[in-house]
Amino acid sequence: MSTRKILNRILFGLLFITAGIGYLGNLAGLWSGFTIFFHGWWTMFIILPALFSFVNNGFHFYNTILFMLGLSILLSVNNVYEFHTMWICLLAVTLILIGLRIMFNPIIKKNKFKNFSKEPKTVYVSNDEKESATFTEKYINFDDREFNGIKLESNFASIKLDLRKAIISHDVQIDADANFAGIKIFLPNNVNIQIKSDSAFGSVVNKRRISPITGAPTVFLYANCAFAGIEIF
Repeated sequence: MSTRKILNRILFGLLFITAGIGYLGNLAGLWSGFTIFFHGWWTMFIILPALFSFVNNGFHFYNTILFMLGLSILLSVNNVYEFHTMWICLLAVTLILIGLRIMFNPIIKKNKFKNFSKEPKTVYVSNDEKESATFTEKYINFDDREFNGIKLESNFASIKLDLRKAIISHDVQIDADANFAGIKIFLPNNVNIQIKSDSAFGSVVNKRRISPITGAPTVFLYANCAFAGIEIF
């Protein structure tokens, strides 16, 4: 059993054990008033998923914001500080984290791709193939051309990458960063796709309905979304 699964079991088990000890303490007179339905108990539906995400995925932008949101609401409903102050502080911290993410994301994600697959693979990526768009729309295609990977950056913009007629003869990598933007990627039917994403108030959606093809080249997509969406067709 993996370390993460063990930690999940321990964390989940401790929650039930703590609740049980709390009620037994009430009966034994060790303390009084313990209940799992404390004031603001519903915020646990926000805080606990964030804690489990910390265990499974480490500290990332999305689960950090989720945890801060749940904790802030819990403190607010218990009158630790005012509701208005909570939202102003949370908004300020969120904006700062988004700014830091945009600035330092290339450094943070460096070398992450080497752990993409359990099996070691040689992935060919063209270092100079890069397309970016800001406050605009851009359409890119590789019709009848060899595709060796690409880096996409979309900021307050839209990018469409059409690879349906591209020549993909080996494994390739696509790095896609979308901030307040959208990216659509169209793939040929004779390739596989593997996706690893880090999304903050965004998503990566695979709309392909094709079963994995044994021996076919694989497109490895590493995606980062901040208030954005990436779709694969």
